[in-house]
Amino acid sequence: MLKNSLLSIYKGLKESNAPEDFPNILADVQHKMILDAFNAFPSMPELWTKSTTLNDFKTHNRSWLSEFGDLQKKVPGGPYQSGTLSDQTYGIKAETYGLLYSLLRETIINDDRDALKSIPMKMGRSAKRTLAKGVVAVLERNELAYDGSAILRAANTGNTVLSADATGVTTLQTGTTAIAVSTDPDSGEIMGLTAQTLVVAPAYAEIAKWLIGATELIGSTSSLRNNPLRSPALTKNQAPLTVVVEPMLQNNFSGRFYIFADPEDAPAIEVGYLGGKQEPDLLTKRADTLTIAGGAEDLWGYDYDDIDYKVRWDFAAKAAFYQAVYKGGN
Repeated sequence: MLKNSLLSIYKGLKESNAPEDFPNILADVQHKMILDAFNAFPSMPELWTKSTTLNDFKTHNRSWLSEFGDLQKKVPGGPYQSGTLSDQTYGIKAETYGLLYSLLRETIINDDRDALKSIPMKMGRSAKRTLAKGVVAVLERNELAYDGSAILRAANTGNTVLSADATGVTTLQTGTTAIAVSTDPDSGEIMGLTAQTLVVAPAYAEIAKWLIGATELIGSTSSLRNNPLRSPALTKNQAPLTVVVEPMLQNNFSGRFYIFADPEDAPAIEVGYLGGKQEPDLLTKRADTLTIAGGAEDLWGYDYDDIDYKVRWDFAAKAAFYQAVYKGGN
């Protein structure tokens, strides 16, 4: 709820001969509501993508060096052999997204809190959905990764839908194994990635949580009693997969799930933000009405008696490394 009546604020400013401050105060309230709704929306791509800073609208090239081959035995009295590396690059370029909205003079003077609250909240949710849809679309369109290969290839995809039984455990083990044994295409060497996050649509949220948290498989024909997905891995003392529910997955492929490696080791998707700003901006248009007689400065638009706002956000989502993701389901 708004702590103070905006109309009371407006009247107070008017009495202090500073009504021109009202648009700024109103903008601050609107922006806080936008960010509250933005942060509250249940979509968290930042947990399984890599967030980076883009300094301008030019294409930023990301370079990736291949793995080294094995160390070579040194012959007594002889020189060491030189290691060889190759490099691959991909580009990412920020794009601008935004929408306009207005608040009418009548709405503000009538202190219609429902309208004052609902509009910026809807705008905040719109911004978060736009980001989430853009990130998910990278996977659904099967975009090209850093070396020109599709991000979802035969080696890192499966068709089995998650189920709360031994088959479900095996399905997730297949995905975590695919990431663990993924190799650098130039050297052919294993990259040393470990699975970290399981991303599912809302319909599979409880199944995913059960698969990660269950201690036994009751009634299964399998002899498995201890859930390997729940126990730390022996290779790296790795914690169990973290379940992330992504509501945007249900739009086109509701039966899909994805397993991701730690994006700091190798991101499946990079999300670049202009200037590193990971939240949208709110801007307002200066009033274009000039008071000739009859009162103080007019704060409203000339044609419609409104205050105009613009929500703007600059970012881009780009496929990076196919080795860091496994797709299961449809």
